[in-house]
Amino acid sequence: MKKVWEKRNGFAGDINLVLISLLQSFNIDASPLLVAERDYGKVDPKLPFVDRFNKTVAYVTADGRTFILDATQKFCPAGLTPYPLLNTYALIINKKTTGLIPVKTGNEVFSSTAVINATLDKTGLLTGKSVIKTDEYAKQLQSEQISKNEKSLLRNMKKTTRAYLLTVFLVKT
Repeated sequence: MKKVWEKRNGFAGDINLVLISLLQSFNIDASPLLVAERDYGKVDPKLPFVDRFNKTVAYVTADGRTFILDATQKFCPAGLTPYPLLNTYALIINKKTTGLIPVKTGNEVFSSTAVINATLDKTGLLTGKSVIKTDEYAKQLQSEQISKNEKSLLRNMKKTTRAYLLTVFLVKT
């Protein structure tokens, strides 16, 4: 873990073990949690073999709430269960208990809202402004897309609409 900390680079499990160690140094209850991302395959809750898990993340209890944190998910804020882990099973590894838990979302949703203020003139030209607001999982996924390639996101937006002229594109976090 020392090498991961010094190099600031490593495998996901190593990075998350550093996070767990850091949280524990501040007396925050944190334990390793073995998870299987959805695209890796399902874990049979009756026979949870270790080889069915593909990642280690942090299972944290603070202020009476539990959190699943993944330090490699740059755009996933604390309190939002990482999207690739939703609706799977995870194995808690600590001295108090070792048990399988279902990974679910609380009240978080995929929320995207578009507000359009437009005017249609006599020639049939539609002009105006629009604001797209994303929250929770929608914001996480859109932030990932924007960070990868803003131009690609704009191309995808153009594909999903028939025709428009985009003059200003502004991202606020």
